[in-house]
Amino acid sequence: MKRNQTIWILMCIFLLMAGGNTLRAQNVEELIRRAYVKYDDKDYQGAAAEIDAVTDMKKGAGNPLAWHIKGFIYKDMFVHEDGQNPKSKAREVAVDALFKSMELDSDDDFKANNINALKFLASIYFNDARDVIEARNKQDMPLADHYYAQYRTITERIGSDENLDEKDIMYYLAMATACRKIYETDREDNAEYYEKSNAFYKKVLDVDPDNFPALYSLGVSYYNKGASNLEKLPELDIQDVIRTQGESMQAIQVALPFMLKAYEVNPERIEAIKGLKYIHFNLHDHEKHEFFNEKLEMMEKEESGKD
Repeated sequence: MKRNQTIWILMCIFLLMAGGNTLRAQNVEELIRRAYVKYDDKDYQGAAAEIDAVTDMKKGAGNPLAWHIKGFIYKDMFVHEDGQNPKSKAREVAVDALFKSMELDSDDDFKANNINALKFLASIYFNDARDVIEARNKQDMPLADHYYAQYRTITERIGSDENLDEKDIMYYLAMATACRKIYETDREDNAEYYEKSNAFYKKVLDVDPDNFPALYSLGVSYYNKGASNLEKLPELDIQDVIRTQGESMQAIQVALPFMLKAYEVNPERIEAIKGLKYIHFNLHDHEKHEFFNEKLEMMEKEESGKD
């Protein structure tokens, strides 16, 4: 907090103490003052003990200033003592306290500062989700969903003007890519991540049905699944050939509408044209294969002419 915020808080405490007409009221406000003084001295553990005593009291539990200070104490404990450790309980306490302050603060005396603190904590949740995705550690991947959900909940509750649809798309695409990369490191041991990747791409389409990256990636995903199975045919026993071939063709057929929609969304994207060329080839649709093959050759010639 800035120094003028310190003065403002201390003035609020003074007025509350002056207005108290019972010894118990003065005890509550005195504890608030003591907690804030320790917080201002960066004694976060001592400040937390003082403010927890306040919010545990019946009168203190209804005091928006107490919850406001509690939120800042635990926020800075999370930042300075816990090193922004994603598993720190202090962050959760801070979020709950700041929202409690807003709930009780009928005059919005602390609203602006509460919202700024919550925006900061939400951004850290978002960054934590990003870090989990980038690390691609299978054991930690569920945490990305938790962190992103926390970010999204806070952002919605404070009425932020952030475009959450855009954030959802960004998050789902990142998770889909991470799951696909995990799957590709060992397709047998990580088979579940194939479907997880596709599920995240489909979540993107729930938000934006014309999202080219999701449409194209789903087309590629299902096509590659079918094509990789076809490559195994020479190694299979005769009784497994028909079954595997059927499963492969089914996967490629599933790929087709996604790739077609990607092409409709952006008919100038060469990768979608190339995808449709190979999909139609494997589906034995020679007319459409030739159409996209000719279109691809024409576009590649135009691209080479620009160089």
